Amino acid sequence: MQQVSQRRRLSFRATFVGCVLATFAIDGFCLADGYYKLTVKHSGKALTVKDGSTADSASLVQKTYGGGAEQMWYVEKTSDTNPETYMLISAKSQKVADVKGSSTLNAAQLVQYHYNGNNNQRYILEDIGSGYFKIKAKHSGKVLDVQFAYTSDNANVVQYTSGTGDNQKWMPVAVNAPVPAPSTGSQACNTKYPILLLHGVALKDNTLGYNYFGRVPANLRSRGATVFGGEQDAWGSNTTNADQIKKRILQITDPASTSNPGGLNLGKVNIIGHSKGGLDTREMLYLYPDMKSKIASITTMATPHRGTALADWAYASNLEPYLSFFVKIMGFVQGDKNTDFVAATKPMRRAEAQALNNTWNSLGGYTGILSQSYAAEIKTGDTLKVLDVALLATGYVMGNLAPSPTQPYNDGAVPTSSAPFGTFKGTNVGVTAGYGGLTHFGITDRGVLIFPGLTPGFDGPAFYRNVVANLKTAGY
Repeated sequence: MQQVSQRRRLSFRATFVGCVLATFAIDGFCLADGYYKLTVKHSGKALTVKDGSTADSASLVQKTYGGGAEQMWYVEKTSDTNPETYMLISAKSQKVADVKGSSTLNAAQLVQYHYNGNNNQRYILEDIGSGYFKIKAKHSGKVLDVQFAYTSDNANVVQYTSGTGDNQKWMPVAVNAPVPAPSTGSQACNTKYPILLLHGVALKDNTLGYNYFGRVPANLRSRGATVFGGEQDAWGSNTTNADQIKKRILQITDPASTSNPGGLNLGKVNIIGHSKGGLDTREMLYLYPDMKSKIASITTMATPHRGTALADWAYASNLEPYLSFFVKIMGFVQGDKNTDFVAATKPMRRAEAQALNNTWNSLGGYTGILSQSYAAEIKTGDTLKVLDVALLATGYVMGNLAPSPTQPYNDGAVPTSSAPFGTFKGTNVGVTAGYGGLTHFGITDRGVLIFPGLTPGFDGPAFYRNVVANLKTAGY
C-alpha cells in the first residue's frame, strides 16, 4: 500500500508539472486529476447532485457545502487536446455532469448521466484569474451558470452564453473523498498491465460476431484499458488450453510480438477468467510455474473450483455420447483445434475437482499474485425475472442434486460454494435486489446464450469497470 501511495504522489506531481508546462502552450486551464469541490463565486455554494441521487438525469444544483459525496467531483482530463477538456464525475454516483439531451440552448439543465463519451459530457476550463474559471461545455460553447443568479440552496445549474456574472465563475478546491478514483472516466481502467479475458467452456472469444464477454471488452477499452482475449479452445482439455494460454501470455508480453500493441514492454497480464477459464489458468501455473512472473492478478468469475453437480449429472445420465457428438459439431464450426467434450468437462466433476485441488494446492491464491473471485446465483424466490430459461432448468436440476437442497443453489451451472478462490469478493455483486439474481452467462454480460445484455438488474459493463478500476487503484 505504501508503494501504491508513493506512485499516486509521483503521478500527481508529474501531472501537476505537466499542467504548468501546458498552460504556456494551450489556451485554457489545466487541472490535475483528482477530487474537488466546485464553488460558485456569487453565492459561495457548491455544485451538488440534487438530493444526493444516484439516478440518471438527476439535476445538478448549487447548495451549501456540507462535505457529502454528492458535492465532490472527480475532475479528469480526457484525451482531447488544444484546448484540454475534462469530465466532472460525481464521487457518489460515478456518473458525469451532462448537459441534458445534448441541448445547445440557453438554460438547458445540467444533470448527471452515465458516461457515454459525448461532447455534452466534456468541458473546457477557461481560466479567468484569482482561482476562478468558467466551465464551458464542448458541444455548445456555453458555460455552467446558476440560473437567474439565485443564491438559495437547490437553485438549478444550467448552461448559458458566457457573460460577466459571478454566477458563472467557479473555483475548484481539492478535497479528500472517501472513495477511490471512479471507474467511470476515460482513463479509469488504464491499468499498469493489460487485461486478459479468458472464456469458459462451449464458446470462444467471439462466436457469430458476439464477444464471449458481451459489451465488456469495448467498454473497458473506452475507459483506457488494453484488453486481449485468450484465444484458447472452447472444448479443449485443461492441459491443451493451458498451453494455449501460456502461448498467448508470452505473445502479449513480448515487445517483438505482433500481438503486442506498439511493441510495449507490458511485462505481465491481469487475468479475468470465467468458469473453466479459471481452471485452465490454474492448470497452466501448475504445469509452468515460471509463468507466475508473467501474471499480476487473477480474478475468477463463477469458476467451478470445487466442481459442479451439473457435470456429474451429464456423465451419470448416459447423455455423454450424444453430447460429445453435438460438441464435435460446435467445435468444428468455431474452429477449435482440439474438441473433446469428456476432457473439457471432466475437471468440473466434483470428485475430479477435489483431486485437482489436491494437486494444484492453490485455492487460497498464489504468492505475489493478487488472487480473487466472484460468484453468481439465481435467486429462487424471484426467478421469473431471469430471462435464460435453460439455466433456470439446469439450476433446478442442480438444486435437487445438491447435498443440501435448502441451501442457496447456483447460477444454473456452478454452485456458489464452488466459486471462492483467493479472496472471495461476493455473490451477485452489483445486482439490484428483486431481479432474480444472476446466471452463469449473466455474469459475463450475456443474458441468453451469446446475446449481450438481457440481464435485468445487472449492468455487466459497470461491474467489470469497477473490477478493473480497482486493479488500477491497487497498482496492477
